[in-house]
Amino acid sequence: MPATQNSSDTGYEIQDIGKPDFLSDIGTNSNSDGLGIAPISNQVGAKLVGRPLNYPNPFFFETGTTIGYLLAIDMDIEIAVYSVFGQLIKRFFVASGLEGAKSGYNRFEMTRFSFDGRELASGVYLYTITSQGILLGKGKLAVKR
Repeated sequence: MPATQNSSDTGYEIQDIGKPDFLSDIGTNSNSDGLGIAPISNQVGAKLVGRPLNYPNPFFFETGTTIGYLLAIDMDIEIAVYSVFGQLIKRFFVASGLEGAKSGYNRFEMTRFSFDGRELASGVYLYTITSQGILLGKGKLAVKR
């Protein structure tokens, strides 16, 4: 039962409803990075610390962009790029232990050559980072022409 408290100054009753379920592991999770930032997924040891970020963003398709992310352990990684309508544009695979799938900070570079000669129109694209079907992180890419 939540605790209640009466305030004689205002006449309002203050009720402590506790922390919402979806926030329950923030700051208290033993798997957090010490800053209260819990990984998106902590199943099967798959863990991406913090959020993946790409730079530059927005970027010119001709010059490309780099997605940076921090992995807790070596793991197979899949990076998928989608249109805002959910259409899969391209899927990239990186094997555990290779650059982009090692424990620690990783960078994954995408250039116009990464898309098999297909042109990307200006606009917003979405990407996901997964391992063994578990969503580790996601973000947005803004392409300029």
